[in-house]
Amino acid sequence: MRTLLPLLLALAATPAAATPTLTVGGMGEARARVAHAEATDTVGGVELVTARLRTEARQPDAGGVVVHLQGNDQGVQLLDLVLRAELAPTVDVQLGRFKTPVSAEFLIPLPKLVFARRGHVADLALRRLDGAQLRWRPAVGAYGLDLRVAAFNPAGAVPEDDAGVVLAGRAALTRGGWTMHVAAAEHVGADGPGPAPALPLDRQVDVALVWVDPSWSVHLEGVAALDAPTPETPYAAYAHVARRFGPWQPALGYDLLQTGADDTLTHRIQAALNRQLAGDALIATLHYGLSRADATAHEGILQLQATF
Repeated sequence: MRTLLPLLLALAATPAAATPTLTVGGMGEARARVAHAEATDTVGGVELVTARLRTEARQPDAGGVVVHLQGNDQGVQLLDLVLRAELAPTVDVQLGRFKTPVSAEFLIPLPKLVFARRGHVADLALRRLDGAQLRWRPAVGAYGLDLRVAAFNPAGAVPEDDAGVVLAGRAALTRGGWTMHVAAAEHVGADGPGPAPALPLDRQVDVALVWVDPSWSVHLEGVAALDAPTPETPYAAYAHVARRFGPWQPALGYDLLQTGADDTLTHRIQAALNRQLAGDALIATLHYGLSRADATAHEGILQLQATF
């Protein structure tokens, strides 16, 4: 009995193994849209833009699996399929299909956007690819540091294609609501005709400064694609400011895009008024966009976004 009692007390004091978790979430967006450009007819209609379902199975302090699907009028597609392993409390590695860590604006989840349209910096940036990423998030005093290095297969899930590799890296420093983001990507290897499509905009540099708190959202970002097959270097810039007043959030933004195909710059002004109808779970957005390139175009959107 004398030896059994200490053993029972030791077993009772031993922490139980962490319980695995399964999280299911999603979102849907529907909108009514009216657009008009010079020399064209006014077009409009009501459309279901997208519906997404995200499932994550996670073992605390070990890692997990994420499956992210999107459905629209074109069918269902796989957005993300990620296997993540935690090597240490601040270090993890992930394999699969996921966002390239280049554009700060593209890394913002769709439900967190303040406009119904992404900025042109995301149009220029590399999007989702199959690859591997090592992430280190040490704490440096009052600062947070997010360092990522990744390698991607530009040919998709066809490793036998001699398509080279896309190398990418990101460094983000945070303090309070501020985030300073610097990222770059480079395609090393073949880039030409064959089963693997060419990637003409895969040498990129992106810099961003972001402030987010419960009241304010401010975003400044610029991206340049340095290897375009044209004399002009494609680049884009993006800026917005948004202020929350209770359930209301007005926002104003400006961005520009130079595709490199000609000397035309596309300028765009966006204005939005977001209204929380059930907190972040249901948001209505009234959006107006004015674009100017060779001609002027106007776009009005009434969007309803639901998340769960």
